[in-house]
Amino acid sequence: MIPGDILKAIRLSVITLASDADIALGELMSTTLPDPLPPVAILPVATGLACGGSIEQLIPVTSTIVAVAFALRTLDDIADQDNSNALHQKIGIGRAANFSAALIALASREIGVLSKSSPDSILMTGDYFDALLRIFVGQDKDIQREVRSLVAYEEVVELKTVAAYELAAIVGANAVTADGNFTKKCRVCGRHIGWAQQILDDIEAFWFLDNAEESGHEQYTYPVLLGIENGGSTGEAVSRLCNQKDRNDDAIRNLLDSLDVRGQLMMRALDHRDQALLVLGPPLRSEGHQLIKLWFDWLFRDGERLLKLSSSRSLISGSPLS
Repeated sequence: MIPGDILKAIRLSVITLASDADIALGELMSTTLPDPLPPVAILPVATGLACGGSIEQLIPVTSTIVAVAFALRTLDDIADQDNSNALHQKIGIGRAANFSAALIALASREIGVLSKSSPDSILMTGDYFDALLRIFVGQDKDIQREVRSLVAYEEVVELKTVAAYELAAIVGANAVTADGNFTKKCRVCGRHIGWAQQILDDIEAFWFLDNAEESGHEQYTYPVLLGIENGGSTGEAVSRLCNQKDRNDDAIRNLLDSLDVRGQLMMRALDHRDQALLVLGPPLRSEGHQLIKLWFDWLFRDGERLLKLSSSRSLISGSPLS
Protein backbone atom coordinates (compact mmCIF):
# COMPACT_ATOMS: atom_id res chain seq x y z
CA MET A 1 0.00 0.00 0.00
CA ILE A 2 1.49 3.34 -1.06
CA PRO A 3 1.51 6.30 1.39
CA GLY A 4 -1.35 8.07 -0.37
CA ASP A 5 -3.56 5.01 0.01
CA ILE A 6 -2.58 4.68 3.67
CA LEU A 7 -3.66 8.27 4.28
CA LYS A 8 -7.00 7.61 2.58
CA ALA A 9 -7.54 4.54 4.76
CA ILE A 10 -6.71 6.51 7.91
CA ARG A 11 -9.16 9.27 6.98
CA LEU A 12 -11.94 6.76 6.32
CA SER A 13 -11.20 5.09 9.66
CA VAL A 14 -11.54 8.43 11.50
CA ILE A 15 -14.87 9.15 9.83
CA THR A 16 -16.15 5.66 10.59
CA LEU A 17 -15.06 5.92 14.22
CA ALA A 18 -16.85 9.26 14.61
CA SER A 19 -19.98 8.13 12.73
CA ASP A 20 -20.35 5.04 14.90
CA ALA A 21 -20.42 7.29 17.96
CA ASP A 22 -22.65 10.08 16.64
CA ILE A 23 -24.06 10.93 13.21
CA ALA A 24 -23.37 14.66 13.60
CA LEU A 25 -19.78 13.99 14.65
CA GLY A 26 -19.31 11.70 11.67
CA GLU A 27 -20.72 14.31 9.29
CA LEU A 28 -18.39 16.91 10.79
CA MET A 29 -15.37 14.67 10.20
CA SER A 30 -16.51 13.83 6.69
CA THR A 31 -16.86 17.49 5.68
CA THR A 32 -14.02 19.16 7.59
CA LEU A 33 -11.23 16.60 7.99
CA PRO A 34 -8.56 17.50 5.41
CA ASP A 35 -8.74 15.46 2.23
CA PRO A 36 -6.08 14.36 1.68
CA LEU A 37 -4.73 14.22 5.21
CA PRO A 38 -1.38 15.93 5.84
CA PRO A 39 1.44 13.43 5.29
CA VAL A 40 2.56 13.58 8.93
CA ALA A 41 -0.64 11.69 9.82
CA ILE A 42 1.23 8.58 8.74
CA LEU A 43 3.69 8.80 11.68
CA PRO A 44 2.07 6.13 13.95
CA VAL A 45 1.98 3.74 11.00
CA ALA A 46 5.68 4.34 10.34
CA THR A 47 6.80 3.73 13.92
CA GLY A 48 4.49 0.73 14.23
CA LEU A 49 5.92 -0.77 11.04
CA ALA A 50 9.42 -0.15 12.35
CA CYS A 51 8.52 -2.19 15.43
CA GLY A 52 7.13 -5.13 13.46
CA GLY A 53 3.46 -4.24 12.99
CA SER A 54 1.31 -4.31 9.86
CA ILE A 55 -0.45 -1.43 8.13
CA GLU A 56 -3.87 -2.98 8.73
CA GLN A 57 -3.08 -3.37 12.42
CA LEU A 58 -1.93 0.25 12.74
CA ILE A 59 -4.62 2.19 10.87
CA PRO A 60 -7.18 2.03 13.74
CA VAL A 61 -4.76 3.39 16.35
CA THR A 62 -3.52 6.02 13.90
CA SER A 63 -7.08 7.21 13.36
CA THR A 64 -7.39 7.96 17.08
CA ILE A 65 -4.33 10.22 16.92
CA VAL A 66 -5.69 12.02 13.86
CA ALA A 67 -8.96 12.63 15.73
CA VAL A 68 -7.07 14.01 18.73
CA ALA A 69 -4.93 16.21 16.48
CA PHE A 70 -8.04 17.64 14.81
CA ALA A 71 -9.58 18.40 18.20
CA LEU A 72 -6.41 20.04 19.52
CA ARG A 73 -6.09 22.15 16.35
CA THR A 74 -9.68 23.32 16.79
CA LEU A 75 -9.11 24.26 20.44
CA ASP A 76 -5.90 26.05 19.51
CA ASP A 77 -7.73 28.06 16.85
CA ILE A 78 -10.38 29.04 19.38
CA ALA A 79 -7.70 30.23 21.80
CA ASP A 80 -5.66 32.13 19.22
CA GLN A 81 -8.51 33.67 17.20
CA ASP A 82 -6.15 34.07 14.24
CA ASN A 83 -7.51 31.67 11.61
CA SER A 84 -10.40 32.92 9.51
CA ASN A 85 -10.93 29.40 8.15
CA ALA A 86 -11.10 27.72 11.55
CA LEU A 87 -13.98 25.42 12.42
CA HIS A 88 -15.35 27.75 15.10
CA GLN A 89 -15.72 30.49 12.50
CA LYS A 90 -18.15 28.23 10.63
CA ILE A 91 -20.17 26.55 13.39
CA GLY A 92 -19.54 28.77 16.43
CA ILE A 93 -17.19 28.50 19.38
CA GLY A 94 -19.59 26.48 21.52
CA ARG A 95 -20.18 23.71 19.01
CA ALA A 96 -16.53 23.62 17.92
CA ALA A 97 -15.35 23.26 21.53
CA ASN A 98 -17.97 20.61 22.22
CA PHE A 99 -17.03 18.62 19.12
CA SER A 100 -13.38 18.80 20.18
CA ALA A 101 -14.18 17.45 23.63
CA ALA A 102 -16.25 14.67 22.06
CA LEU A 103 -13.41 13.71 19.71
CA ILE A 104 -10.88 13.53 22.53
CA ALA A 105 -13.27 11.44 24.62
CA LEU A 106 -13.97 9.15 21.67
CA ALA A 107 -10.29 8.73 20.83
CA SER A 108 -9.43 8.06 24.48
CA ARG A 109 -12.09 5.37 24.70
CA GLU A 110 -10.79 3.79 21.51
CA ILE A 111 -7.23 3.82 22.84
CA GLY A 112 -8.50 1.90 25.86
CA VAL A 113 -10.16 -0.67 23.61
CA LEU A 114 -7.16 -1.05 21.30
CA SER A 115 -4.74 -1.28 24.21
CA LYS A 116 -6.33 -4.57 25.25
CA SER A 117 -4.83 -6.24 22.19
CA SER A 118 -1.46 -4.51 22.60
CA PRO A 119 1.51 -6.19 24.31
CA ASP A 120 1.21 -3.88 27.35
CA SER A 121 -2.16 -2.21 27.92
CA ILE A 122 -1.05 -0.17 30.93
CA LEU A 123 2.00 1.18 29.09
CA MET A 124 -0.01 2.17 26.02
CA THR A 125 -2.76 4.00 27.90
CA GLY A 126 -0.29 5.57 30.33
CA ASP A 127 1.88 6.99 27.56
CA TYR A 128 -1.22 8.29 25.78
CA PHE A 129 -2.66 10.18 28.74
CA ASP A 130 0.73 11.44 29.95
CA ALA A 131 1.41 12.99 26.54
CA LEU A 132 -2.09 14.45 26.33
CA LEU A 133 -1.70 16.15 29.70
CA ARG A 134 1.67 17.60 28.67
CA ILE A 135 0.04 19.04 25.56
CA PHE A 136 -2.68 20.73 27.63
CA VAL A 137 -0.06 22.21 29.99
CA GLY A 138 1.83 23.57 26.99
CA GLN A 139 -1.35 24.99 25.50
CA ASP A 140 -2.10 26.84 28.74
CA LYS A 141 1.39 28.36 28.76
CA ASP A 142 0.97 29.38 25.13
CA ILE A 143 -2.41 31.00 25.80
CA GLN A 144 -0.89 33.12 28.58
CA ARG A 145 1.50 34.70 26.04
CA GLU A 146 4.26 35.14 28.60
CA VAL A 147 7.12 33.79 26.48
CA ARG A 148 9.93 36.33 26.45
CA SER A 149 13.06 34.17 26.18
CA LEU A 150 14.41 31.40 23.98
CA VAL A 151 14.39 28.96 26.89
CA ALA A 152 10.74 29.73 27.68
CA TYR A 153 9.76 29.37 24.03
CA GLU A 154 11.51 26.02 23.73
CA GLU A 155 9.74 24.85 26.88
CA VAL A 156 6.35 25.63 25.37
CA VAL A 157 7.31 23.86 22.14
CA GLU A 158 8.45 20.80 24.09
CA LEU A 159 5.18 20.67 26.00
CA LYS A 160 2.70 21.61 23.31
CA THR A 161 4.16 20.54 19.95
CA VAL A 162 6.89 18.00 20.61
CA ALA A 163 4.68 16.08 23.04
CA ALA A 164 2.06 15.72 20.30
CA TYR A 165 4.56 14.19 17.88
CA GLU A 166 5.95 11.95 20.60
CA LEU A 167 2.39 10.81 21.26
CA ALA A 168 1.85 9.91 17.61
CA ALA A 169 5.15 8.05 17.42
CA ILE A 170 4.85 6.16 20.70
CA VAL A 171 1.24 5.08 20.20
CA GLY A 172 2.18 3.36 16.95
CA ALA A 173 5.03 1.56 18.69
CA ASN A 174 3.03 0.64 21.79
CA ALA A 175 0.33 -0.93 19.65
CA VAL A 176 2.72 -3.66 18.51
CA THR A 177 5.57 -3.98 21.01
CA ALA A 178 6.47 -3.68 24.69
CA ASP A 179 10.21 -3.67 23.95
CA GLY A 180 11.48 -0.69 25.92
CA ASN A 181 14.42 -0.12 23.59
CA PHE A 182 12.17 0.02 20.53
CA THR A 183 9.57 2.29 22.09
CA LYS A 184 12.27 4.65 23.37
CA LYS A 185 13.69 4.95 19.86
CA CYS A 186 10.24 5.77 18.48
CA ARG A 187 9.66 8.40 21.15
CA VAL A 188 12.98 10.08 20.32
CA CYS A 189 12.12 9.92 16.63
CA GLY A 190 8.80 11.66 17.30
CA ARG A 191 10.56 14.34 19.33
CA HIS A 192 12.94 15.18 16.48
CA ILE A 193 10.12 15.16 13.94
CA GLY A 194 8.16 17.58 16.13
CA TRP A 195 11.07 19.99 16.33
CA ALA A 196 11.76 19.84 12.59
CA GLN A 197 8.12 20.57 11.81
CA GLN A 198 7.94 23.40 14.37
CA ILE A 199 11.04 25.10 13.02
CA LEU A 200 9.83 25.01 9.43
CA ASP A 201 6.41 26.25 10.53
CA ASP A 202 8.09 29.15 12.34
CA ILE A 203 10.11 30.08 9.26
CA GLU A 204 7.00 30.00 7.11
CA ALA A 205 4.81 31.92 9.53
CA PHE A 206 7.29 34.78 9.92
CA TRP A 207 8.75 35.15 6.43
CA PHE A 208 5.97 34.03 4.11
CA LEU A 209 3.24 36.57 4.55
CA ASP A 210 0.42 34.98 2.58
CA ASN A 211 0.33 32.15 5.10
CA ALA A 212 1.15 34.18 8.22
CA GLU A 213 -1.24 34.52 11.12
CA GLU A 214 -3.04 37.79 11.67
CA SER A 215 -1.06 40.61 13.25
CA GLY A 216 -0.83 40.76 17.00
CA HIS A 217 -0.73 37.02 17.59
CA GLU A 218 2.77 36.31 18.88
CA GLN A 219 5.27 39.07 19.44
CA TYR A 220 8.17 36.75 20.24
CA THR A 221 8.52 33.75 17.93
CA TYR A 222 11.46 31.37 17.57
CA PRO A 223 13.21 33.37 14.79
CA VAL A 224 12.80 36.64 16.71
CA LEU A 225 14.05 35.21 20.00
CA LEU A 226 16.99 33.50 18.32
CA GLY A 227 17.97 36.80 16.72
CA ILE A 228 17.58 38.77 19.95
CA GLU A 229 19.57 36.39 22.12
CA ASN A 230 22.36 35.49 19.69
CA GLY A 231 22.57 38.58 17.49
CA GLY A 232 24.64 40.99 19.58
CA SER A 233 23.95 44.64 18.71
CA THR A 234 21.71 43.59 15.81
CA GLY A 235 19.73 41.46 18.24
CA GLU A 236 19.32 44.50 20.47
CA ALA A 237 17.93 46.40 17.48
CA VAL A 238 15.45 43.58 16.88
CA SER A 239 14.38 43.77 20.52
CA ARG A 240 13.79 47.52 20.28
CA LEU A 241 11.66 47.07 17.16
CA CYS A 242 9.61 44.37 18.89
CA ASN A 243 8.84 46.74 21.74
CA GLN A 244 7.57 49.52 19.50
CA LYS A 245 3.84 50.14 19.45
CA ASP A 246 3.70 50.05 15.64
CA ARG A 247 6.00 47.10 15.10
CA ASN A 248 7.71 46.95 11.69
CA ASP A 249 7.97 43.26 10.84
CA ASP A 250 9.67 43.96 7.50
CA ALA A 251 12.51 45.72 9.32
CA ILE A 252 12.74 42.83 11.79
CA ARG A 253 12.87 40.31 8.95
CA ASN A 254 15.68 42.26 7.27
CA LEU A 255 17.70 42.32 10.48
CA LEU A 256 17.16 38.61 11.07
CA ASP A 257 18.24 37.88 7.50
CA SER A 258 21.41 39.89 8.11
CA LEU A 259 22.09 37.46 10.98
CA ASP A 260 21.23 34.46 8.77
CA VAL A 261 18.62 33.35 11.29
CA ARG A 262 16.77 31.43 8.59
CA GLY A 263 19.96 29.53 7.77
CA GLN A 264 20.55 28.74 11.44
CA LEU A 265 16.99 27.51 11.86
CA MET A 266 17.17 25.40 8.71
CA MET A 267 20.36 23.75 9.93
CA ARG A 268 18.62 22.92 13.21
CA ALA A 269 15.68 21.45 11.33
CA LEU A 270 17.99 19.36 9.15
CA ASP A 271 19.82 18.10 12.22
CA HIS A 272 16.52 17.01 13.75
CA ARG A 273 15.68 15.24 10.48
CA ASP A 274 18.99 13.38 10.53
CA GLN A 275 18.57 12.40 14.18
CA ALA A 276 15.03 11.13 13.58
CA LEU A 277 16.14 8.95 10.68
CA LEU A 278 19.19 7.69 12.56
CA VAL A 279 17.25 6.57 15.62
CA LEU A 280 14.68 4.76 13.48
CA GLY A 281 17.39 2.73 11.74
CA PRO A 282 18.47 -0.87 12.50
CA PRO A 283 17.57 -2.98 14.42
CA LEU A 284 14.12 -1.53 13.67
CA ARG A 285 12.47 -2.65 10.45
CA SER A 286 13.32 -0.67 7.34
CA GLU A 287 9.69 -0.12 6.25
CA GLY A 288 9.15 2.47 8.98
CA HIS A 289 12.41 4.24 8.21
CA GLN A 290 11.49 4.42 4.52
CA LEU A 291 8.12 6.02 5.27
CA ILE A 292 9.69 8.65 7.53
CA LYS A 293 12.41 9.40 4.98
CA LEU A 294 9.79 9.84 2.27
CA TRP A 295 7.88 12.26 4.50
CA PHE A 296 11.03 14.26 5.27
CA ASP A 297 11.83 14.47 1.55
CA TRP A 298 8.38 16.00 1.06
CA LEU A 299 8.70 18.32 4.08
CA PHE A 300 12.04 19.77 2.97
CA ARG A 301 11.21 19.93 -0.73
CA ASP A 302 11.17 23.76 -0.67
CA GLY A 303 14.02 24.23 1.76
CA GLU A 304 16.20 26.21 -0.63
CA ARG A 305 13.37 28.60 -1.48
CA LEU A 306 12.55 29.04 2.19
CA LEU A 307 16.06 30.37 2.64
CA LYS A 308 16.20 32.63 -0.42
CA LEU A 309 12.78 34.23 -0.86
CA SER A 310 11.79 37.32 1.11
CA SER A 311 8.10 36.42 1.10
CA SER A 312 5.83 34.03 -0.74
CA ARG A 313 2.77 31.89 -0.53
CA SER A 314 2.78 28.89 1.77
CA LEU A 315 5.63 26.58 0.84
CA ILE A 316 5.19 23.88 3.46
CA SER A 317 1.52 23.04 3.12
CA GLY A 318 0.50 21.06 0.07
CA SER A 319 -0.42 17.74 -1.44
CA PRO A 320 0.45 14.53 0.36
CA LEU A 321 2.85 11.80 -0.56
CA SER A 322 1.67 9.65 -3.42
